Amino acid sequence: MIARQLKILLYKVLALSMVLAGFALAQSDDQTVDIRIPNYIGLKIINGSGNIALNSSVAFDYTADVNSYVAAVEGAGVLEPNVASDFEDIQVVVRRGRWYVFVRATPFSYTGPESGAGLNLSDIRVNRGLKSGLTPDAITARAGGWIRPSWSLSNNWQLIVSDRRSTLGWKSLGFNALDYSVAVQGDEDPGEYVTVVTYFLFNP
Repeated sequence: MIARQLKILLYKVLALSMVLAGFALAQSDDQTVDIRIPNYIGLKIINGSGNIALNSSVAFDYTADVNSYVAAVEGAGVLEPNVASDFEDIQVVVRRGRWYVFVRATPFSYTGPESGAGLNLSDIRVNRGLKSGLTPDAITARAGGWIRPSWSLSNNWQLIVSDRRSTLGWKSLGFNALDYSVAVQGDEDPGEYVTVVTYFLFNP
């Protein structure tokens, strides 16, 4: 009985030696994994489908609604846009660092029977989120980020947003076409006034 027990023990030791020998013969190799993350920024106006708008516009066309124009002149003096195209939201994406958004408008081009007096760029105002109900989720207020609640258009660049954190993807600045308004006094020359508004994202 003692001899048989020793024999079994020897087999177990031999099996363990074979396993260790197998590990000793294993080989390894390595490779390099190269990952490059771009430092990118972006600003876009989107349409109702969430796609980049190609022809966004805001229009105050009261030629067929004179009563509303007269009521505005005699009352609050403010008209809301009655035609808006491809301007459901304005969004930004920033990966890192301090960033800013500026806005500027071109001088009016006027088409009409008179000189184009009575309407100024400053008569056009954006009251962020007032009518659209949008909120500026791109801004990290706890980290010192801020956005103006409202601004009037100007031919000079105006700073309207400042932040210093990543947006972590595309995020809203909190306004769209519905938040535009135009102040009228009743002395505006009849005709068509057109300006081009440019929003500029800067990440130095």
